[in-house]
Amino acid sequence: MKFQMQASAGTDCKNPTEMPPEILILIALECFLFSVFGVVISVQALRVVLADTLTEEAVEHQWTNVSVWYSGLSVSAKLVLEWGFLALLADDW
Repeated sequence: MKFQMQASAGTDCKNPTEMPPEILILIALECFLFSVFGVVISVQALRVVLADTLTEEAVEHQWTNVSVWYSGLSVSAKLVLEWGFLALLADDW
């Protein structure tokens, strides 16, 4: 809702500039990536709850798996932010 208010503020104030499309792409990608963070932790919780027995090896495997997913998502989220920053800088040149 705040994003829509900010996007329409330029029109409401008779400002001819528009919000760059990179901003919308950036917000959508970050929303997707952070939603996947929630999916990963939910899947981990479900696997623990539904497991018959939890051996030390199974727990270690699950934590390793989740750590790999979190690392990949973290790097991806930071790369998307960096791309957005550079894209906005490139548009201003």
